[in-house]
Amino acid sequence: MTLKKSLLLISGILSVTAITVLFSGIEYNYCPTPSIPCTDWINDFVLNLAIFLPILIFSLITYKIPERIYGAWMYFALPWTALSLVLVFITPEFGSGGGFGPALSIDKSDVALIMSSLFVLISTLIIAGMYLRDRMNTKTV
Repeated sequence: MTLKKSLLLISGILSVTAITVLFSGIEYNYCPTPSIPCTDWINDFVLNLAIFLPILIFSLITYKIPERIYGAWMYFALPWTALSLVLVFITPEFGSGGGFGPALSIDKSDVALIMSSLFVLISTLIIAGMYLRDRMNTKTV
């Protein structure tokens, strides 16, 4: 199985899992009683897998493009995903604020949203830039 197919399959499975847990957890109440630790676990699980939805989307986009462009995008996507997961794991559950300086309260959901948004922006720039460069090179040759 090629890297493209593997990434598409894995990101698809993890994205569907996150979406299923989120919506079925709300609909069917996985938690026997509305306890905070159980609902926190569901939210944490979905937040930790949230980065795989943009990866699935970009895997679908890059599936038919040339290997050179796909390789450049993968060179960015794999380390970015690992960094995003680590940052979401180490970020506090709730923003603490206070201390010296401005009171910034950044929590897990903020980090997941920021990292996913940056992933989408940078991936779009990489793929579009490489694609346009290839098209310009083939026209001049």
